[in-house]
Amino acid sequence: QETDPDEKARLVNLYKERDLVTGMCGDGANDCAALRAADVGVSLSDTEASIAAPFTSKIQDISCIIKLLAEGRAALTTSFQIFKFIVFYSIAQCFMVGLLYYCGSDMTDYEYIYNDVILSFLLALTFSKTKPNKNLSVLRPSVSLVSFSVLTSIVGQILMQCAIFVIVVQVVKQEPFYKPIKEEQEENFGHIVGSFENTVAFYTSNFQLVAASLAFSVGKPFRVPFYKNIYFLLALVLLSTYNIWILVCPDKYSYCLLYTSDAADDLLCVDLGGRRIIKK
Repeated sequence: QETDPDEKARLVNLYKERDLVTGMCGDGANDCAALRAADVGVSLSDTEASIAAPFTSKIQDISCIIKLLAEGRAALTTSFQIFKFIVFYSIAQCFMVGLLYYCGSDMTDYEYIYNDVILSFLLALTFSKTKPNKNLSVLRPSVSLVSFSVLTSIVGQILMQCAIFVIVVQVVKQEPFYKPIKEEQEENFGHIVGSFENTVAFYTSNFQLVAASLAFSVGKPFRVPFYKNIYFLLALVLLSTYNIWILVCPDKYSYCLLYTSDAADDLLCVDLGGRRIIKK
């Protein structure tokens, strides 16, 4: 005997009243009410049911639920990973800029563009392309942004990377060639001078972003390993290669990326690639 459409909807609502996440598969017009009421409705046909259901499957049986669960868990995990990466990047860069201000320096516009537009954007875009794991796990992904695992992951990375910023700046200050930016300006007024804090902080942040994207790009149990994501792997190789190149070839890097001919026309003090111009 065929079940009444209203009875199907009432049955779905009974499960939901017991705080159970309820799914419903249907292939006809008499399933529309239940598909709308369910937390996850899947239409198994292109008829009226496909209009009422959020998902429509080309597989005409309930085996499509396995693929739907795998895709959903991977999408949720990816969203959390991108959130953690962006939060980490924002706070770490804020700390780095504050540290440079304290030293009397700052990042240049081109360094901001490289970190914000090229590095962080490309890494977040590509590691979100990792495909779901086909094998369902008995574990479930976290559904809260303020859970213990999410917060400890973010806070741990932030504390570690901020400590690295402080260490590298202190290390460069111990070198015999180091001079504070203010002394350089006084001794070389009207000329280009170096900002050692800017240089080490910028180079360090470049590698930190690559390392953080790897740390947050978790594969199993909900996604495949990161090395199976060809887009992310290619971005890692290209960006890491470029970071190393500008580290070992700073003159070419400064000339090609950071210098402009008229940047200091209207300003008394302009940063260009970690170097400061003081106009007479």
